Amino acid sequence: MQPIWAMFLAGLAFFIILHLRNRKRRTPPQKVYARRISGSHIEVHIHPKMSLACVMDYGSQFGKGFRRKEGPNLPHDSLCRCRSVTFSFTSTEVFNGALRREIPLSSSIPDLPIDQAQQLIERLRELGAAAPPADGDAYVESVSLDLFSSQYRDSIHDFLLARHEFLREQGATLAESQAERNGNLAEQKSADS
Repeated sequence: MQPIWAMFLAGLAFFIILHLRNRKRRTPPQKVYARRISGSHIEVHIHPKMSLACVMDYGSQFGKGFRRKEGPNLPHDSLCRCRSVTFSFTSTEVFNGALRREIPLSSSIPDLPIDQAQQLIERLRELGAAAPPADGDAYVESVSLDLFSSQYRDSIHDFLLARHEFLREQGATLAESQAERNGNLAEQKSADS
């Protein structure tokens, strides 16, 4: 019986020595490098009297890890309700689509879903700085209400009519101030002559 115990103890000692030697040779596990990306994005409150700058800046991202380092000066104007919201993601989260998440939108249209609100913002962006037509219904047609859910079309129609009226007022105000500036320039030129 003693030779069996001796063989067993010799085998056990052999495995312990092998295990200790392999443990010394193992390389430490490599740490996963995850870079943190921090920045800010612009959230917008959709209302008929928002400026074109608000429309165009919606969702824009800026910060250290982005091409655009500085954000816009907020508020854009006296009616602006935009806000800058900071965020931070790891590189793994960015790889999995964290930067493409929907940016929240609030709206003066009650219970407007985010997909409908984003569609409205996109349509307003497409219209851009073009002068609104004289007729409000023509403005509404240029936005194409067929793109929106039937339950929100009436609310969006009213929103667009109010926006058209605001844009027409803004256009008249801008035209008056431009005429005033041109008149002042003409007066200065005649005084200089």
